[in-house]
Amino acid sequence: FFTIILSFFLLVSNYYNEFYLSVIYSLTVISNFFFASNSEYFNAPYYLKPLIHTWSLSIEFQFYLFYPIIFFFLHKIFNESQIIFIFILIVILNLAFVQFGGNLQFSYPYIEKNINFFNQPTFGTFFYTTSRIWEFLIGAISYLLYKKNYSFNTFTYSFGLILIFLSLYIFSFKIDNPGINNLMPVLGTGI
Repeated sequence: FFTIILSFFLLVSNYYNEFYLSVIYSLTVISNFFFASNSEYFNAPYYLKPLIHTWSLSIEFQFYLFYPIIFFFLHKIFNESQIIFIFILIVILNLAFVQFGGNLQFSYPYIEKNINFFNQPTFGTFFYTTSRIWEFLIGAISYLLYKKNYSFNTFTYSFGLILIFLSLYIFSFKIDNPGINNLMPVLGTGI
């Protein structure tokens, strides 16, 4: 509400309409789709898009809307060890999709002639839930392991912290995102 009032006085007119559309999309928790089609996250000045941070909140809401339902049904069929294995499999497949999905096409030939190590997929872009599922599932796996009383030693925790801090130094705007590069901070956080 405060942002709406301030934007009336601070935004220039060509960003004013986009801002109010972003308010509507943010309130309906689908702002990630709005910003995916109407914004360059790293190109436009951040102060001209005051609600751009809501794209990640929308992805979180979308995931947490469906995750409990899916987990409920999985829990009826499988035990927790099997669910952990299923989640690990989904993490690997989803990460592969995000990393290499842009090499796939909807028409013949279905695979690019020259496979690129990273090629942004149509349904796995920066703002889409489909490119972030694996990140959330790492958190779910961490919780399930914690719930099963897996004990980790100090080295394991230190390794997780090292991964997080290394990503602070290694990441830059030139790193393809989302992709396999995100494994370092996500896995470190999970640990």
